Amino acid sequence: MRGRCTTSVIRALLMLAIVLPSVTQAQQIIVGRWAIRSRCAVPLSTIVVEPMALSGEDFYCEFAKVARSGNTVRWTGKCNFSENGYEPNNVTAQLRRARLYYRFQGRGWNGPFNRCG
Repeated sequence: MRGRCTTSVIRALLMLAIVLPSVTQAQQIIVGRWAIRSRCAVPLSTIVVEPMALSGEDFYCEFAKVARSGNTVRWTGKCNFSENGYEPNNVTAQLRRARLYYRFQGRGWNGPFNRCG
């Protein structure tokens, strides 16, 4: 009886050792307020990431679809840049270490952004 109990405990510990690393390596959430060079109170330096929206001082995007693969998030929806109203757009955001980068469909990367408070 004691041998079975010891074997069960060993199996449980091995399973825990397998599961724990994957829990500690969970993906970092990108939702929140981000700023260039940690300038969280400076206009035109911050963006706000929401689950289905992205906004800055001069734009607002709302999304109908979102997909995540590792540290890359892709949204599909529409953005308003104040010039022409809402336009269809795809936006990609990436976490590179603790810094956030994003880009609008076909344009260059913006960033790096650091998380605010």
